[in-house]
Amino acid sequence: MEFTITLEQLVNGFLYLLWGCYVLIFISMVQQNTEKSEQLVNCQQKNNVLQKLNQKLNQAYEEQRKESQSSKKICEELTRLDLVKNIETKAQEIISDMNQIDENLVKMQKQHEQLFEEQKKLHSSLLREHHLLNQYFQNYT
Repeated sequence: MEFTITLEQLVNGFLYLLWGCYVLIFISMVQQNTEKSEQLVNCQQKNNVLQKLNQKLNQAYEEQRKESQSSKKICEELTRLDLVKNIETKAQEIISDMNQIDENLVKMQKQHEQLFEEQKKLHSSLLREHHLLNQYFQNYT
């Protein structure tokens, strides 16, 4: 009992294998892009929350500053100044956190762009290989 494989069957098998590899690579890239997109969305949400907190702190700071100006008693002024200093410290901490989140966001966007470019290169490479295979088999037949 002999088994023979025709050239067409061999080529079809190879093309199916090549297409399967392409699909697996594409799925992997999509999953990585999805994960990076989710991380990007999370960072953007955190950034929005921190910006709102910063606005609230700025408002609280302004209120405290106005109260300290209108106050006549030294004791009350000292207490309010301490509050203002604490708010400024917290605002600076939040600003530094926001800056870090912005840097992370930029890094993630660059990684996202790099992954997208790699995906495009892989796709064009696969198309080129497919085209070369088609030319080879057309020339062969």
